[in-house]
Amino acid sequence: MMFWDHKRILISGCGGFIGSALYNQICNKKLDGQLVIGIGRRFQQRFEQLPSPSEGQYQIHCDLTDSEETAKVIAWARPELIYHCAAKATTKIEHSLDERQMIEQNINTTHNLLYAAHDVIVVHTSSILVWDRILHKNWEHVKYTQPNPKSMYGSTKLAQENIIKSCKNVKKGNIIRLSAVVGAGSSHGMLRDFIKKAQSDSSTFEIFGPGYGCEKPYIYLGEVVDYLMYKMDGATLTNNSIGAEKVAKIVMDEIGVKKEIIYNNKQFWTGDTPFIINDKSPEIKYNSEESIRLAVRDILEEQKIQEMIRRF
Repeated sequence: MMFWDHKRILISGCGGFIGSALYNQICNKKLDGQLVIGIGRRFQQRFEQLPSPSEGQYQIHCDLTDSEETAKVIAWARPELIYHCAAKATTKIEHSLDERQMIEQNINTTHNLLYAAHDVIVVHTSSILVWDRILHKNWEHVKYTQPNPKSMYGSTKLAQENIIKSCKNVKKGNIIRLSAVVGAGSSHGMLRDFIKKAQSDSSTFEIFGPGYGCEKPYIYLGEVVDYLMYKMDGATLTNNSIGAEKVAKIVMDEIGVKKEIIYNNKQFWTGDTPFIINDKSPEIKYNSEESIRLAVRDILEEQKIQEMIRRF
């Protein structure tokens, strides 16, 4: 099953990192007779301003926390295939308000979206954080480990999965659990921070934390989008683990600078979960080092384009 097997496609979270990349790639194919609708809270265009569509590409405002608005948009779009990419993607929880927002934006939105649909196929971007911490170095062991989330984010991602599995309106649900995805289009995160530090005038490169015990796997955005478009089957996409120092050295190498790495033991990446897994899932081509390198190149190219736009 591939994306072109379906004439009416809806992508939630289309204003976000993965959702926007997926929307752009599908739209670039320009298949005759195919309707592609991206929904998100950032978009200004309302479905009421448009006729009932049969083909084309649209980005439509939709607040999935509003069940009534969601039901109207889904009734207008009538999707056959839903890529559910919408989520509050952070492990940083500082107070109970953050927890309530995460429950609303991850769990309630999934319920509103799917119970407004009918006889739909769902491809959902979940997270390896449903396991909290993986202590296995062999991929086969990881594959059969039962989810046991300890963070609120991991718990809400697992809840999303269970809603998809149990919803009567879902004809088929494919759960794709992702490790840290890196690439152009992200607005924040460690890689963006590291690029900023490498490009700064400082002679040192500061890394938060003690410099050990924080290894985790990375996967390249381009590979994730290709998998969502051309394979779509339920899977766990993860990779070999590398630490922050390795990432920093790759970033500096790509930018062409050398700086002394120093560790700030008084400051940490709040809420980040260290994963100890050192095996690449079979669906992945690039290892973590290659994924970081490709992502840095894409982000630097993105910076060049943005600078050209600013000049003109």
